[in-house]
Amino acid sequence: MRIDKILPPAVAPIGFKDIARGILSMRQGNRATAAFTDTLKDFFQIKYCYLLSSGKASLALILQALHELHPNRDEVLIPAFTCYSVPATIFRVGLKIRICDVLPETLDFDYAELTEQLSAPRLLCVIPTHLFGVTADIPKIRKTIGGRDIPIVEDAAQAMGGERLGQKAGTMGDVGFFSLERGKAFSTVKGGIIVTNSEAIGQALQRQVEAIPANSLAEQLALAMYAAALTVFSRPWLYWIPRSLPFLGLGETLFEPDFPIKRLSAFQAGLAAGWQNRLQENIHHRVKNSEYLVRLGIQAACSPEVLSSGLLRYPVLASDHAEKMALLQESDRLGLGGADVYPGTVEAIAALKNSLVDGTSQKARSIVARMITLPVHPYVTDRHLHRIAELFGKAAGIGGTCGEYSE
Repeated sequence: MRIDKILPPAVAPIGFKDIARGILSMRQGNRATAAFTDTLKDFFQIKYCYLLSSGKASLALILQALHELHPNRDEVLIPAFTCYSVPATIFRVGLKIRICDVLPETLDFDYAELTEQLSAPRLLCVIPTHLFGVTADIPKIRKTIGGRDIPIVEDAAQAMGGERLGQKAGTMGDVGFFSLERGKAFSTVKGGIIVTNSEAIGQALQRQVEAIPANSLAEQLALAMYAAALTVFSRPWLYWIPRSLPFLGLGETLFEPDFPIKRLSAFQAGLAAGWQNRLQENIHHRVKNSEYLVRLGIQAACSPEVLSSGLLRYPVLASDHAEKMALLQESDRLGLGGADVYPGTVEAIAALKNSLVDGTSQKARSIVARMITLPVHPYVTDRHLHRIAELFGKAAGIGGTCGEYSE
């Protein structure tokens, strides 16, 4: 057990003043959530906005709404390498999964395969993912779709506040969603947001949301206690405590289709007060730290222009699996917050054996084998970044692909 300063892989800081505002907002009930909704509509310039208990709950309602609009379609196209929450949600709502390979250099679709997969007659929608905050090329996906009626569900769970060519992540598709879980771009402990300008999708979502229960007072108090624990133990000098407790499962990726679907609580809406400024401050730190890593010679597995959106985690490709594991082991020893990615591609999830209908993942498997992510959140200092660069400099000396670091 390491008792020392340890960087979390990702964190969106929450302060005790934020928690106090959340507790006070519990008395306001629906007025608090309505006020939060209004600020989101204004920021994203969208007509419909719904607040849910998680990003998974948000995606579940989107898929149910789309299936209501297109009852004869039951297949969802997703990247072969993505957060397990996406296939878990598709599985939960009873739909089939198509996968499309992902390019290691961009973390976006292999567009040659995407063109083929989009011809499936029972395709309900396609879900591009802004993985680690690396924005997918939604305009290119729309161009590839052409005149076909295939909705784009934009998975911006890890990219709230991000942009691509001046367009906000989450608003480039037909409908988008964000996650407000711990470790995301901005956090209300848990939570999700749906945004859309589509009249048909917005109305179908409204029917879905009306049947969703709210959080009880006891559940809101539990969220407040969880928020306080996160505020204390996500700091580098105390993060070693939860990290040393195996039952918390920090860093684990699990396939969990059984999750609650509820509305966002008044406590969480109050916790989000001043969210625009706090989000922009988080993005500022992530952009600065990402650009610093580039200057130190550590290249991200994405095009340089997406760095300005503020990556949630900085993805790096090792030369091979052995180098990846060596880097992770040394990062862990030094408490530098380097983290593994998802343990396998979507097709490797055993529970999905009867839900997958087509697709390949050869390039995506290369990502699993070689990729690690580096922290760039507000708790990361220049000293941390220099130590990370030194670590990669040593790796380069034994055949690695990243640039050397020198004083």
